[in-house]
Amino acid sequence: MRYFYLVLLLCVPIMVHAQKHSPRCHFDSIHEEHFKSHEYLELLKKEEKAFERFKKQKSRRSNVSYTIPVVVHIVKNESATDMNITDEQIHQQIQVLNASYNATNQDLNQTPEIFQSAIGNPSIEFCLASVDPNGYATNGITRHTTTVSSFSSALDNVKHSAEEGVDAWDPSSYLNIWVAKISSSVLGYSHAPHKTLSASDYPLVHGVVIAYQYFGENEHATFNMGKTLVHEVGHYFNLNHTWGNGSGGCDHDDGVADTPTSEEAYYEIPIHPQVSCGSVDMFMNYMEYVNDSVMVMFSKGQVERMHFALNYYSNRKSLLESEGCGIPDLIAEHQVRHTSSQMGDDGAIYLDIASGVPPYVIAWDTGETKDSLVNLSTGSYSVAITDSLERELNLTFNISYYGNIYDSDNFETYSVDSLLYLQSNSWKAFCVDTFAANIFSVNAPEGLQYLEVNAADGSNKFSRNLGGFKENAFDVSFKMFVPNGKSAAYTIYHKSTCSDLMSAYQVQFNDDGQGFIKAGGEMIAFTFPQHQWFDLNQLIDMDRDLVVLSINDELLADWSLHWTSDSKYGSTELSAIVFEDEVGSSSLVHYLIDDFKFQLATNTDIGILEVDQGLDIRLHPNPTRNELNLSLVDDTGEIYQVSVLNTLGQVLQMMEWDSRSSGEMKLSVESYPDGVYFVGLTSKTQNKILRFVVYR
Repeated sequence: MRYFYLVLLLCVPIMVHAQKHSPRCHFDSIHEEHFKSHEYLELLKKEEKAFERFKKQKSRRSNVSYTIPVVVHIVKNESATDMNITDEQIHQQIQVLNASYNATNQDLNQTPEIFQSAIGNPSIEFCLASVDPNGYATNGITRHTTTVSSFSSALDNVKHSAEEGVDAWDPSSYLNIWVAKISSSVLGYSHAPHKTLSASDYPLVHGVVIAYQYFGENEHATFNMGKTLVHEVGHYFNLNHTWGNGSGGCDHDDGVADTPTSEEAYYEIPIHPQVSCGSVDMFMNYMEYVNDSVMVMFSKGQVERMHFALNYYSNRKSLLESEGCGIPDLIAEHQVRHTSSQMGDDGAIYLDIASGVPPYVIAWDTGETKDSLVNLSTGSYSVAITDSLERELNLTFNISYYGNIYDSDNFETYSVDSLLYLQSNSWKAFCVDTFAANIFSVNAPEGLQYLEVNAADGSNKFSRNLGGFKENAFDVSFKMFVPNGKSAAYTIYHKSTCSDLMSAYQVQFNDDGQGFIKAGGEMIAFTFPQHQWFDLNQLIDMDRDLVVLSINDELLADWSLHWTSDSKYGSTELSAIVFEDEVGSSSLVHYLIDDFKFQLATNTDIGILEVDQGLDIRLHPNPTRNELNLSLVDDTGEIYQVSVLNTLGQVLQMMEWDSRSSGEMKLSVESYPDGVYFVGLTSKTQNKILRFVVYR
């Protein structure tokens, strides 16, 4: 048998006359480029040998069936007024896939008698995902608005949010299908399970793209039965076109023994029999270019090649272990409001059960059965949530009071002129054995003593534990003194285990009075007073994913907590603060610290409302670039006042939404800088605040 050479990108052309056909996809050019690589050819030979071994062992895998989780991403520009892909149309398209890949399609009887014995049943079942990559319940459909008028099949930009497309769900667990307007004259395209693509790039792009005009049952004259997706999924599962590589020819084949060698592609509605290369051609095969009404079958040899892909290529085999069509996790996105004072009784807990299998049974240790508790005083509260599958989620909440000091050190209890690490179990050397910070008492800003960090005394890198919190808001504050011509620095860490470090951000104080915040891969500049004590405060709000830094009560900057020092992708966990001596020349490092405090703080100016948790509303896309869509899951028939606010609580825009006339609303956010925002909805009976991110 000739070796079958896979290609990266395979697609279906619109033109229907073979004699006038010009290349409509990247097949030839990519194939030719790959052929220039000796390593590529050797790899293909290795894969073909593996395929031959697989076929010899196929008797061991008789009656095997496969289940593939699917997510469909609808990417629409509002100018495409005829692009109205409904949920019903998506479900119908999945039915077409399932019929075609289980040999139950009604038009299978169109197969000529000569090929009846060759009909294969892939036994592949496709299910719209019921669980998203984070374990939440989903319908397997995502909808996104874009300003891109049409996407390029060459650039593959529909698969990247940075280019106003949509990032894939984990491709090792889901078959991603993008439906959008495509600029070139292709019906769709797909990536084969190729082993030569780099591991860093490939997972981001493989899946299937379908031009919206040809998705599901549609009004197109010839490609109207949803079989474009059947064809492209064939490529995804390792199938070539039946005529072989490029423009075909009798010296090419598709690597499948029972699909007759044909000279070229067939189009439109050929009349059986068609003969080329000395045999009758199987033009009714799904991997041909004929009209939807003509393609009706896979061959047994093609089924072998698809099953080989599902057992050999790691990026297809992993789909079989996916939980994407399983049961969603039981998840509560709880919100906690602490009391306003130590003796207050205005605390609250809102469970907000976001995922699971309803109905839910809620049992608080107080005897309550509601999804929220209000008018709470300080103390511990526990709840058990049980869903209809009798899965139980147990949660314990500790209501504290705003201003409660969790940790502090005014350095008054230590011996003067002595190393701190010899006297404290709370300040620890950070990933080193010792540090040289000393206790001094000359001109203390308050009390009698403070901590001096001076590179002249030795190396200094020491930390204080911040609890590993993942919710609430905290003030981390201290007094600081940086002498003229000297420098200082500290870092907040998401993870502070020396073998697994993740910094959140670093604050640097340079010798010229210029400071920098290193966060999200950027440097945010500020100035600070030299040679005098100043109060430094950072509000670290995990509930709002926000850090607000101020000196002497003057706001310097704010940014997203989930960033790391070097990227915009990290965590919201608060692990440790580390004081350092790595700013420019270490010989310049010299600073003083006093009155360290770590205390519970109120969230940013947007408070937590007592909300009706029955109001089920979704924001998408989130993060967004230019437009935010609000969708009511259940029609409440109310009029809402909608407000968009920034992290300081300032109202940026207000409008009215009459949900009686439309269950969806669009908000323009194109004028907003990148950052965290909130949208609030208020009616006569309901209130809700939701967070969203603008990120370009």
